[in-house]
Amino acid sequence: MGNPSEEKRRNRSFDGPSKALSFDPDHQEAQAFRKRLRSLCGKHGELKELMDSREFEKALEVVDSMLELCQDNTAMMASLYTERAKANVRLKDWRSVIKDVGQATYRNHSLVQPYLFRAQALQALERHEDAVKELESLMSWHPVESVYHKVEEAKFLLRKHKRKNYYEVLGVPSVASHLEIKKAYRERAAEWHPDKKSHLDEAARKNAEEMFKTIGEAYEILTDPAKKELYEKGYDLEGINEQIELKKRRTGCCNGRGGCC
Repeated sequence: MGNPSEEKRRNRSFDGPSKALSFDPDHQEAQAFRKRLRSLCGKHGELKELMDSREFEKALEVVDSMLELCQDNTAMMASLYTERAKANVRLKDWRSVIKDVGQATYRNHSLVQPYLFRAQALQALERHEDAVKELESLMSWHPVESVYHKVEEAKFLLRKHKRKNYYEVLGVPSVASHLEIKKAYRERAAEWHPDKKSHLDEAARKNAEEMFKTIGEAYEILTDPAKKELYEKGYDLEGINEQIELKKRRTGCCNGRGGCC
């Protein structure tokens, strides 16, 4: 059985043309309008069933057929393009998601869900800065806790995306053992030690110094269990140090016992 409140809304949609038909049974515009509404309501139920059964390609076909029936209804088209974006999210067709969201927000810029879909698509395409901007813009006019958390999550993913890959810096796989990391560090540090680059020009020497520093960072992070755990969770160097410092403060204010902060 359908949702009672939804059924009531659908029935109310027929009120206008039904009244017109009661006065004039041959009223062609009212007949056509009612026929179109019935078709849309039927397709809406079909769309829901297809989405629930994860038949997203077929769902897109139904949405497209519904869009053809309501070209003169801007609000309904906005909702349908949002549904189209939702189906494409499930299909991971991120570029189509962005196109659908553009169509939805063009017709109704006050809808929230399309912006969330677009941010998700931007993140999947590794356009993390754009995703942060999208969510911050949404937060500016829809300041709710759920969107705030989305903004913070997007900022975290941006930092993760920009952070240095310490495994690549040392030239070891992510499953490397402590001994393998230590050996790789010694080899890379020897290769990039500034003393061995003193004959180069200033720019090359500066690059060597930066690389040597990064090699040291990689070794420090990947050989410290606590820092390595945070790195694996996605934190960058700044975030790791912040978390370590926060943990020290919590431990210190409780004299190592915990539970008081």
